Amino acid sequence: MHHVVVVGGGIAGLTAGWELARRARRQHHDVEVTVIEARGRCGGKVVTRRRGDFVLEGGPDAFVARKPALYELACELGLEGRLLPSNDDRGGVALAAGKRLVPLSPGLLQLAPGGWREIAATPLLSWSGKLRWWAERWQPARRAETDESVADFVRRRCGREVLERIAEPILASLHVGDVERMSLAATCPHLRDREQRRGRLGGGRPAP
Repeated sequence: MHHVVVVGGGIAGLTAGWELARRARRQHHDVEVTVIEARGRCGGKVVTRRRGDFVLEGGPDAFVARKPALYELACELGLEGRLLPSNDDRGGVALAAGKRLVPLSPGLLQLAPGGWREIAATPLLSWSGKLRWWAERWQPARRAETDESVADFVRRRCGREVLERIAEPILASLHVGDVERMSLAATCPHLRDREQRRGRLGGGRPAP
C-alpha cells in the first residue's frame, strides 16, 4: 500500500487527488490518496453563496467549452446533467466603470474590435488608451517560437489600459490567476494563432 498526500484542497489539489486515485484503480495499484486542507472547506477560490434568490460566485464562475479537459472531468464526476450552457440571447459580459456596469461588445470581449467606432464607444478606456488599441493593427507580429505571458502579449499588442481594464478582469473570472504569470500558449492560444495568421487581432488591414 502506498499513501500519497496532496497538500491543498483547491481545484488543483482536488483534481490531482482524483486523478491519482483514478489512475491507481485503472492500473490496479494499491494506493491511498489523502487531500489535506488548512481551512474549513475545500474548493480554494471556487465558492458559491446564496443570498435570497441570488447566486453569488466567488472565483471562476464558468469554463470555456472549447477546452475539453474540464468538461471531461465534470462528466467523470457525474456532473454532466447539472452543467448550464451560457444564454447568448440574455447573457453578456459587463465590467465596472465607476459606479456603473459597462456591457462589452463581442469584438471587445474577444480583443478583436471591428473598427474605430467600437473602440471609441467604450467608456472603459481613456482616449490615449483607445488610440493605442486602434494602433494594434499596425503592430508587427511577434515571430518568436517561445511562449510569453498573457500580460506581455496584451500589453505588447493592445496597450497597458486594455490589459488592466478589459483583459485582466475577464481572464480573472475564468482562470483566477496572475496574468503576468499565465502562459499565453496554455490559456489563450487562439490569440497567438490570430496574431501569427493575420498579423493583428482586430479588423482592418494586416500588419506587416
